[in-house]
Amino acid sequence: MGSGHAPRPVFGIDAVLKAPVALRDAWAVLTDFDGMAAFMPNLESSRVVSASGEVLRVEQRGALKWGPVSQVYVTIREVRLAPMETIVSTSVAGATPREQSTTRFKEVKGGTEIWHRAELAFKTWMPDYVAERFLRDVMQERYEAIVAEMVRRPRPGGKRHSMPPQWAGPAASNI
Repeated sequence: MGSGHAPRPVFGIDAVLKAPVALRDAWAVLTDFDGMAAFMPNLESSRVVSASGEVLRVEQRGALKWGPVSQVYVTIREVRLAPMETIVSTSVAGATPREQSTTRFKEVKGGTEIWHRAELAFKTWMPDYVAERFLRDVMQERYEAIVAEMVRRPRPGGKRHSMPPQWAGPAASNI
């Protein structure tokens, strides 16, 4: 028998971007969980709470803001790393009852292509069409900040990256 609650919609988010940095530099930023709050918008804290080989537990706290709208969250995710290739993240506790994401990396001419796919259901009062726009805008802001951090961090030898990122995404959809 059901719980009497309607199931939460599941939203899909797809983003592809090209960062003008070496794959190792892109990987270093996207796996810097303990330092992520310093450059990620709306993220108040981020820390690895446990690690076993290439499997991490990461706790993140923040408040997603979009105009006058704010959505506070705490989440704990299991993060599986295939170094320099893939990051797979699954929520195990917190405000997002279902969150699964995969980030893939590919070295390309002039930098690194990063492909991100996320599916999530979250507790919100927002109608679906507002939630879709909210997620798209929040993810775009996050990925712009991530690429800016990739470019900001010095390369080996102290040199900085100089090319702007190419952006193709994100697109949010209710699936």
